[in-house]
Amino acid sequence: MAGVIVVLGVCGLAARAAQRRGDHLALLVTIELLGLLISPISWEHYWVWIVPFWVWAWYGPACRSVAVRVAAGVWLLLTYSSLVKRLSQRYPSDWDRTHQAVVSYPWYIDVLAWGYTAGTLLVCVSIWLSLTRIGASAAPSAEPAA
Repeated sequence: MAGVIVVLGVCGLAARAAQRRGDHLALLVTIELLGLLISPISWEHYWVWIVPFWVWAWYGPACRSVAVRVAAGVWLLLTYSSLVKRLSQRYPSDWDRTHQAVVSYPWYIDVLAWGYTAGTLLVCVSIWLSLTRIGASAAPSAEPAA
């Protein structure tokens, strides 16, 4: 339950920052990735929705942000390594043919299998941080004009 709250909170912060900044593509990316995380079925090919993030990361207002560049690089690695797909092929299911629970994965497999979730959180944190910083630097000063 705590994980769900963290994911919703981070995505909510990113969506709010994008909405306040008027960055519709960042808002779309945040909402679509949250939708993929909360969907009961999210297959490998659904994650093509990371492409709008790459467009935003290379051409958007925060394209020079280190956090955004790191998030884009992590997603390139996740996508082109097919890590999650390879893990699902090697360790196909938690259930055997008689529908009895089988939990025999090494801990590091579980950590690696969370790649898309971690990548999504990284994207949302990078959107939130970069747009918050841009908004803060673009904010008008409190000093009256002379």
